[in-house]
Amino acid sequence: MSGKTKNTDELFRLIHSLTITEKGYFKKFAKRYSKEGNRHLKLFEAISSQKTHDEKVLRQQFNNYSVMKNYLKETITDALILYHRNLHPHIVLFNQLQKIHVYILKGFYKEAIRAIEKCIKLSRRLELHLQTRHLYRMYADLALMGFNNIEDIEKIIKNYEKRVAEIKVIENNYSDFELLSMEWMYHYATEIAIDKHQITKQISDIKSINAFSKRAEIKKYAALYWLELYESDFELMYKNSLSQLKRALNFKAKHDNSFNTLPAVTNHILNCIELKKFSEAETLCRKIIASNDTALLHNFLNDVW
Repeated sequence: MSGKTKNTDELFRLIHSLTITEKGYFKKFAKRYSKEGNRHLKLFEAISSQKTHDEKVLRQQFNNYSVMKNYLKETITDALILYHRNLHPHIVLFNQLQKIHVYILKGFYKEAIRAIEKCIKLSRRLELHLQTRHLYRMYADLALMGFNNIEDIEKIIKNYEKRVAEIKVIENNYSDFELLSMEWMYHYATEIAIDKHQITKQISDIKSINAFSKRAEIKKYAALYWLELYESDFELMYKNSLSQLKRALNFKAKHDNSFNTLPAVTNHILNCIELKKFSEAETLCRKIIASNDTALLHNFLNDVW
């Protein structure tokens, strides 16, 4: 949420996206950490009470409004980071990385190594390949500082080499499917003419490639979705989008509670509509709207309704 909010309703949308508990936490945070907490809380309450965004009224009520709203936005974001630090796995991970650097700064290398080992487990569960490679690099650097003999050095180097090679294969596999998905989405959106034989071959080629991670498997189905749109085989598309949806929801539930399942959900909803499975489509629409109370999401699903 960085950057200026000039001439936008970004701050309005941010405040109205907060849950009751998030609002309560922010108010306590603002009073405790902000020198001008009460002044900015008044702006927070004023925006929170608005039914529709009206910046003209706010400018009349608050002096130096442009500066205030940018400061308020940053303060809310800082509060949310603290609020979700034990709930959101990515925030947990990057908070631990900060601790690791503090340990290193103070020369507590054993503590840093123990923290890195915990972070590696979390990063691997989230399938954050780039971060995992970085953590293995940090681990190797610290481990080499405490070696006792040549055999220790050789063992550390071989282990690091092996881990990095494994992660690179998984990471490249994921990137390949991700790029294929983006490429065919672009082709379809821009109505680029593609030979039917090429489409059939591409679908066959993608199906023959194994996905080495759960994220890659989800992207594999996403790539197939865009390709199969060319063939208009909605029975097949329905089966594939259902597979993608199940994997996306499972990954969100078991590995990353912030994983964006919206593309998989909307793809399947559209396929349901094509096959006149209206009850299934409506159920999915209701679930996704109920779990994501944002104007952006409502607009995104507007065409579906």
